[in-house]
Order: sequence, then structure tokens, then C-alpha cells
Amino acid sequence: MEEFKSKKIENKNSEPRSRFRLWFFLFFLTAVFCLYIYLAFLKEDSSVVEDNKIYQKEYIYFDKLTGQGVDTQEEENPQIIIAMIDNHLDARPQSGMSEAKVVYEVPVEGNITRYMIVFEEGQNVDLVGPIRSARPYYLDFANEYGEVLYLHVGGSPEALKELKTAKHFDINQFYWGNSFWRDWDKEAPHNVYTSSTKWQEIIENKNYQNEEEWQGWNFDENLNTTNPNGSLWDTEKIKQINIAYSNYYEVSWRFNEFTNRFDYFHNGELYEDVNENNLSVENVLIQYVQTEILDSYGRLDIKTVGSGEARVLRAGEMIRGTWEKEDKNSRTRFFNEEENEISLVSGKTWVQVVSTMNKVEVVN
Repeated sequence: MEEFKSKKIENKNSEPRSRFRLWFFLFFLTAVFCLYIYLAFLKEDSSVVEDNKIYQKEYIYFDKLTGQGVDTQEEENPQIIIAMIDNHLDARPQSGMSEAKVVYEVPVEGNITRYMIVFEEGQNVDLVGPIRSARPYYLDFANEYGEVLYLHVGGSPEALKELKTAKHFDINQFYWGNSFWRDWDKEAPHNVYTSSTKWQEIIENKNYQNEEEWQGWNFDENLNTTNPNGSLWDTEKIKQINIAYSNYYEVSWRFNEFTNRFDYFHNGELYEDVNENNLSVENVLIQYVQTEILDSYGRLDIKTVGSGEARVLRAGEMIRGTWEKEDKNSRTRFFNEEENEISLVSGKTWVQVVSTMNKVEVVN
């Protein structure tokens, strides 16, 4: 009987096909991962996915504070909450900074800065602080948002005098003790805190509501850089800008190409708040101002009304120009060198107020 033996038949094309399947599988995984990162981190909630297609939600109402789309007309003009935040070495790490919609960083006595951070009433922020004292030039910026809830702990004599006749809802910890608390793990006076629950209780109990119309900045996702006469704006690519308030206090903004935002650095280190969150914003407005020392304590007079030089950072570019503020209540606006107002990217904005005597370095 003839014995039958099986013989392996080799397919010469099997190896290339296997390689093709492997590369296709890897490509598919990479595409899925990139789509996940895009949707999870780079896109706002305004986009949805249906049948593997991305649809951008269309809005007809836009938040005046951020330029982002909102669902109702009432949300366009939110009640604004402003808190003064300590920036002393003993105050760090701060809380609530990463949740703020707008931040002002302005020089104070001692060759350091202090923050004025801007929220909307409906935000949920568990911890905000350390809260610190008011200065009159911060009120000039606060005036740009209508009648705000202004949270602070005392203030300079001039600031407290202005607050007595100001339009704002003055929430001074000296008189609103129940709306604040102290964290005794930190030394006073760098240990006063509040939260969104506290300011929402104040608004509900006192029926505080802004009744003044206020103007926001111009926002434009297309970032048109063409002047009305058809010429191009004078923009320049920027990697980083360094601002030295003193020999030991330097602020830096570095452009992050992955997020298309600017990251905040302090003395060369990436900033982290108490929850280890970094600070990242779409727009950085650098406003050069005239400053003068008023007294032996070192308190400053800062010229916020009038005009001066400015730099606007957005989408990895810097625009040189000027700022203008007609009076204490009007919006500070930013213009390019041909006097056209500069549009911002919708999202968070940081106003970096810099003395004309401070050193500023641009890295292209």
C-alpha cells in the first residue's frame, strides 16, 4: 500500500500580506488614539461625534468673558466674580488659578506681583486663595466687567476709600467673615480662602445681580490678520517671552504647539497650583504701564487710563501695538501698529501688566 505523506505548501505571498495587515493594524490604532486625544483635550464640548463624523455645534450666543459659545442669551452676560490672590512665596501654591477665565497679574510693593482672577457666578470652584488686599488700580480693571462681586481682605487706604463709592458688591473679609476661612497650615496673612459655594450663597441671600451693560474683547476663531486696506498685519512667530519684575522674580510664557496655548512659567519652572494643575491660556495681553512709588511702604501708582505700548500673544504669534483705556470704567482695548483692534482666540486670557522699567525678552 502506498503511504501518503502530507506536504507543506508554502505561499510566497503570505509574508508581505502579513506585514501589510500588521502595518494596517498599527495605523488604525494610531488613528484611533489621535482622534481620542483630539476630542478629549483639544476640542471644547461644542463638538459631537456621530457615525464616525465630527460635527461642530453651531452657536448664536457667545460668552462676553471668553468668546465661547453658550446655549442661552442669559449666559452671554454672566455675573462676574473677582478675587484678589496673594503671590508671596508663603502663599504658594495658590488655589483656583487654573479655573479662572481671566487673570490679571500686576506689580505691587516689594517688587513682586499680585493676581486678580475673574470667574463666572455658576462655576464650581472648591478652593480659591489665598485671598489678599485690594489696590486702586485693580479696581480700574474690575470696572470693565460691570457690577462685580469683589472678594478681598482689606486694602490700601486709597482702595478702601474708592470701594465705599464703587458700583461693585464689596465683599471684604473684615466684614464678611463667614464667607471666608483660614487654613492654619499656612501662616497669616497668607492663609485666607473662599469658594464658589460662598459667593453663590452671598448672591442668593442678598439678591446681588449685575444691572450694568459691559463690553468684552473681540473674539474671532479665524484670526484674520489682514487690515481693512488689504495689507497683512505685522505678526511674528514667538516661542517664549520672559518678563523680569525683579532679579528674583521672572515670569515666562512658552508656546505649546501641541495645545496651541501658552504655558505659564515662574522663575523658569512650569507653574502648578495646589492641585498640580498648570496654567495654560489662549491669549496673553502684555500691557506696558507707567508706575510711581507713592509712600515708604512701597505702594504704587499705576497709570491704567490712557494709552501705552502692548504685545498680544495668540496662536504662537506676537503682535506689537498699543493699548487704550478712555476712562476708569471703559474696556482696555488692544490695537496693532496700524490702529486696528486685535481679535483674540476664544478661551482664557491673561493680562500681564508690566512697568516700562521692567526687562522683557522675546525668544523667536
